[in-house]
Amino acid sequence: MIIPKSVDEKVCIQCGTCAEGCPVGAITLALYPHYSQDCFDCFNCVKNCPENAIQSGFPLEKIEEMILNRVKTIGERPLTQIFTP
Repeated sequence: MIIPKSVDEKVCIQCGTCAEGCPVGAITLALYPHYSQDCFDCFNCVKNCPENAIQSGFPLEKIEEMILNRVKTIGERPLTQIFTP
């Protein structure tokens, strides 16, 4: 599941930090950040945005809950580590 992200165009300065920090190149700048299907929700864009212009569609608590449920479901080893801003 790709968690929706929104970009506050009034705050975004189009610096490209989000695209530069994306490990899979899922962000393009068509004036403002646009996400492709390659996004796997690492949230580097949210964490690294110098203007806090990118927001997650879910609260971080909900995201953490979803990740922990996935870990339980698939018996992932080593366990997923969660890094939040």
